[in-house]
Amino acid sequence: MDFGAWDGLSWSAIARDEVDAWNANFANYAPGGGESLADVLVRAAAWQPANQTGPALIVAHAGWMRARRWLEQCDAANAAPLTSASLPAAPGYGTLWKFGAPESLKVIAPKPLVGAGLERNSG
Repeated sequence: MDFGAWDGLSWSAIARDEVDAWNANFANYAPGGGESLADVLVRAAAWQPANQTGPALIVAHAGWMRARRWLEQCDAANAAPLTSASLPAAPGYGTLWKFGAPESLKVIAPKPLVGAGLERNSG
């Protein structure tokens, strides 16, 4: 996930009101002006292996892996996760996760979260 201006900062270096704004709109807020979780879900869903006939090896960071796992496990009626606790637990160091075939994804793109103050906020 691209954390924009937050990238490389410790949590204590980020203004509390910015972190609170992200928590209030977890799926659509783009922390530090970077990438929202909804954007990561779209990117993870769009990934296709170059070799469509056999297994593929993915080397990815935990955020992308959690997004891809959530897409495989979610119900198509669900919108993007509203809290970080809604995502699968982060993989342990050196963990191997097996993902289903790309066509097995139940959701290709998360439904936009509109209303109730959940509109995308990029700043």
